[in-house]
Amino acid sequence: MLGKYVLRHKHDSTHVDKESRIAFEIQPGRKEELQYTHIQKLTSKSILKLSGYIFIIEILLFLLAYYMDTSSMSLTVCPYKHFYPVYFVIAISLVCIGYLTLVLKDCKDSLWMSTESKLETITSLVGFLLYIAVNFLNFSPFTNIYNTSGATFILFFLSLCMQYLSVLHPALLAWKLSRTKKRLNVDEASFYLILQDPKMFQELKDEAADELCIENVLFIETLMNFYAKHSLKMVFRLHSRSSSDKIFGNEKTTSATLKTAFDNQTLTGKDIDNEVSAIYKEYLKPGSQFELNIPFTMLKEFEQKMRDINYEDIFEPIKREVLRMIYQNTFPRYVQKESKRKIKK
Repeated sequence: MLGKYVLRHKHDSTHVDKESRIAFEIQPGRKEELQYTHIQKLTSKSILKLSGYIFIIEILLFLLAYYMDTSSMSLTVCPYKHFYPVYFVIAISLVCIGYLTLVLKDCKDSLWMSTESKLETITSLVGFLLYIAVNFLNFSPFTNIYNTSGATFILFFLSLCMQYLSVLHPALLAWKLSRTKKRLNVDEASFYLILQDPKMFQELKDEAADELCIENVLFIETLMNFYAKHSLKMVFRLHSRSSSDKIFGNEKTTSATLKTAFDNQTLTGKDIDNEVSAIYKEYLKPGSQFELNIPFTMLKEFEQKMRDINYEDIFEPIKREVLRMIYQNTFPRYVQKESKRKIKK
């Protein structure tokens, strides 16, 4: 189960020590936020607007239905049995939401998933039971509710609650995070410092576990161990290299040594074949336990290089993509939590 997996791997503190040959490079003058950050912000705002419009439409439809003339409607025209399929669908939905809640009950995430599933289960169950009681139980309070507004108001209120829990609140969280990034120190240099420090790297891994994306950090950690084992220099970058690149980390590292270490390093031998294959099976093979969310074309390119036994820069495109995901999503949340922790102290 995903929740159990996260809890089991949160405290794995394996990390390459500072003596490893690791190089970092940054691009001067580059904006802190990657280009697709802007797309995500626009998407969050669009979802918020759409949710607001749906709320308004639901309120208008509810008022319209409430004040319409219902004299032509009766149980003979619209008997309850016509709504049995709806009741069945609602019951199945409750079972699915309940199962999801059971799966995520031990998962402490920062993405609202666990809390959302629990609140949706409680809201759906209470709303559905109240709806059934109002319609079918011959009890004075329920009869009074049915005679005044029927079950329409219950369904309307339940619909608004579910929409808020599953759409509006997650969109608000995403929008809040996108605005918070502007006030945080999320530059690339700070990001590389965290990758270089074992303690902060472990804290970043814990944050990734809370976000249910620990496979990204585990993949980078595996690569760092792999490169250190074979005395190779690992270059961290979030973008394609240009002539204006500078090196961050080792003051003795120059552009010339970086080019030699990165462009001309060659991996050969049976042990290398087995290790590359093991990394592929653990992180890249479709259906693997820690499968990374990378583009299909990138995966096919990696598989082709494996077949050709061409290991030169074989991990570079995937490594850059995974670093982007960590820098874009996990790193800002980590910095935000650390900032709040320092303020409390």
